[in-house]
Amino acid sequence: MANVANNKENVLKADLIIWDEIGSKGLTQFEHENILSYINARIDSNKSNIYTSNLTDTELHTAIGDRLASRICNLSYNYEFKGMDKRGL
Repeated sequence: MANVANNKENVLKADLIIWDEIGSKGLTQFEHENILSYINARIDSNKSNIYTSNLTDTELHTAIGDRLASRICNLSYNYEFKGMDKRGL
């Protein structure tokens, strides 16, 4: 249980967290509530977050729910990178 507390503390005190591949897999209710809690706490503390996803805003709302998606989409700048997929080359 100490590891869970340490991980949460690390997430909340880090200056920058990169949340990679948001919405790429379904979340359990437990995962959703924890991620929402972490992101809310980081936003309230003016901590920096970078979110990556291959989903559009609409797809993200469907994948992770309106509450979490609105925090990510409405409190972020959206940068779109275009190009060929480099995986598997």
